[in-house]
Amino acid sequence: MKIDIPTLSVVLLISNILLVITFFIQYRLNRSYQGIGCWLSGTVGITLATVFIALQEISPWLAPVNIILNNVCFFGGTLLIYCGILRFLGLRENRKLNIAIIILFTFIIVYFTIIQDNSMVRHIVLALGVALVSFITGRCLLVYKPASIVASANFTAVIFFIQSIFNFILIADLANLSRMNGLLNFMISQTAEYLVTLITTVLWTFGMILMINQRLVKDMGKSKEQFELIFNVNPDAMSITRLQDGYIVDINESFTELTGFTCSEISGKSIFDIKLWVNLEDRNKVIHLVKEHGFCRSFETIFRRGDGSLLYVSLSADICILNGQDHMISVFRDISELKRAETQKQEALKALYASEQLYRSILQASPDNITITDLQGNIRTVSPIALTMFEYKTEDEILGHPLTDFLIPSEVERAQKNVALMFTGIFTGPNEYTAVRADGSLIEIEVNAEFIRDADGSPASIVYIIRDITERKRLKEELQQQASTDDLTGVTNRRHFIKTANYEIARAIRFEHPMSIALVDIDNFKSINDTYGHAAGDETLIRLTKICRENIRDVDIFARLGGDEFVLLLPDTACNQAYQVVERIRRSLNSLSVNWEDQKISITISSGIAGLEHETDTLDILLARADQVLYQAKDAGKNHIMVNNCQ
Repeated sequence: MKIDIPTLSVVLLISNILLVITFFIQYRLNRSYQGIGCWLSGTVGITLATVFIALQEISPWLAPVNIILNNVCFFGGTLLIYCGILRFLGLRENRKLNIAIIILFTFIIVYFTIIQDNSMVRHIVLALGVALVSFITGRCLLVYKPASIVASANFTAVIFFIQSIFNFILIADLANLSRMNGLLNFMISQTAEYLVTLITTVLWTFGMILMINQRLVKDMGKSKEQFELIFNVNPDAMSITRLQDGYIVDINESFTELTGFTCSEISGKSIFDIKLWVNLEDRNKVIHLVKEHGFCRSFETIFRRGDGSLLYVSLSADICILNGQDHMISVFRDISELKRAETQKQEALKALYASEQLYRSILQASPDNITITDLQGNIRTVSPIALTMFEYKTEDEILGHPLTDFLIPSEVERAQKNVALMFTGIFTGPNEYTAVRADGSLIEIEVNAEFIRDADGSPASIVYIIRDITERKRLKEELQQQASTDDLTGVTNRRHFIKTANYEIARAIRFEHPMSIALVDIDNFKSINDTYGHAAGDETLIRLTKICRENIRDVDIFARLGGDEFVLLLPDTACNQAYQVVERIRRSLNSLSVNWEDQKISITISSGIAGLEHETDTLDILLARADQVLYQAKDAGKNHIMVNNCQ
């Protein structure tokens, strides 16, 4: 029977297409193995080379392009098969070298097709390339094959060596062709080449599939051993049960330790017989999840031990097929302690939540500004009243700022010292400061501070109770002023004068300083009241007070003893100097009058001056001396000043 080239081309094309399909299926099933993708790509390349041969016969005008693509695809496919073998054996190919070889091969084929058409040289170059790649492929299989695929690797290596030897013989045959009989020999060689290509591609495909299957068998054996080892030594309880009826196929030692059931108690029984599941509805849920998704993860349920006690478990399960039936492999973990811890945690969270609510309620309801800072003094939390106190609109304007930012500059250092004392164990407070509102106005505040401590007792933050005492201080100052000043004239009253005067007398005696006292009395004051009324009398007293204040020093004390009687205490002042002061006051009063209801009221005063003379002098003694000379001034016709004999 005569076999022609077109027939062989068609057979080779069909064969290669089947091989592509075969490797595609292997790639989809075993893509975890390295190299199978390269085998698939290489087979596709060889198949494309066969397609371009057929196109060459159909479209002669595209012959040069088809020739180039045929040669490049065939050689490239063979090189990809080699790369796939390397990867399957766990080796790495030299990509740069392979790319360089493909480029060089393509250049040679293009040159001897387009520039210098020489089919024999092209054939020799292709045969040489395939021979060399087939040889190193077979060598790699012989040298680097793992023990798990020895037989299939040797078989496949022999096929590649046969392909290499055939191509070397083909090269030798092509090199010795004569002009007369070369065409016949070439045709014979081409037919043989097609047949050998067809046979070798089928055989090394078969060999490579054998290698995959041998590795699968070996890996499955290892997986089974590893599974049995993991199953038996796993610290978690494991079981294999039939999905249909819950029949217990196998359990590990951890399962017996966890549940208290022995192998003899479980042998030949199902989970229903031993009443393992407290709630069978939970098992139905697990079965549903496993059937729907193929697995179940961290399903929490309750098991019953062999002694009847209960335990919480976390269950994970997967479907596995044994003897053609669906089984479920389950892993159980005791989470009873975890459940108890979670319960305690929930109770603690509830208590914490209640504390938080109480804390927030205190912040909301407190009439005082409650501010919490970190240990560096930066504000972390404030109560709503803080916004009102410092006149800010939102908490964001306050949070994160140092608390001392809200004090006037002169108070900052003192506040920092008080906080530093807290860290030494000395708690100062309450402390009063002057603070600044958002609009720049000042308020007086009272501050109490205390540490908030963590579990080990170390300070974690500082809580400040801040109270606005502006009004309280104003009232206090007002009361103090009312207690020490005369309501009508605003000068020192009798009680405060006596207290201050006694202190000044004692100081003057101690340091041997001079001091004088002058009693001042308005002349005819009763007549003013009787003639013009008490309102006119009050205005007269106020005018006298104003004139006196304008003519004395800040250190001098001017007080109203009662009615129209005033007293002037002049520290560090001798009697003659005191006389000059009172004289200025008298002349100032003489030069003006009080306008009252279109009438003018003249004001004159009489005064008696006494000086400190002895260490035994007291306020009463000085007042008695001054009073004595005051009466002398009045007897002299009023509007006079008399001085007691002074040293």
